[in-house]
Amino acid sequence: MKKILNIVFFLILSIFSFGRWEVDRNYNMIFTSSIKTEPSQNSILYIRKGNYENILNYHSFYIITDKYPASTIKFDDESIQKTKVKLITEHPIEFERVGIVNIYKPDEIYVLLIDNEIEIFKKSKTLKIIYEDKNSTRCTLEVTTQL
Repeated sequence: MKKILNIVFFLILSIFSFGRWEVDRNYNMIFTSSIKTEPSQNSILYIRKGNYENILNYHSFYIITDKYPASTIKFDDESIQKTKVKLITEHPIEFERVGIVNIYKPDEIYVLLIDNEIEIFKKSKTLKIIYEDKNSTRCTLEVTTQL
């Protein structure tokens, strides 16, 4: 009886944890809403898989926030700027990447990861995304990583 209750409990928790993720099969894209943010805001993480000339597989992360646009540094191209983004798993692994920001859509951050890096996220239950907003506030977004 106890074993059956454990299985039912596990199934219920699995349904709720996967319930936040949606898959768009037309674009081979997974996306989810944040479960926790500091400071409080709504955010969505889109993950899209792609490859470069069938040589290199990569995943592109589109982080969309609603209140706190990223602090940016200008490139040579006036329409594109860059920002520093930290991606942290529950394992002691931390990635620091340069995110790309379109100045016309400052609430969107684009980060690129190669295939073996995404495997680390698949082994973790949560992913924290940390960036600095225009007011030099440290913003943290947390999502579940049921990839």
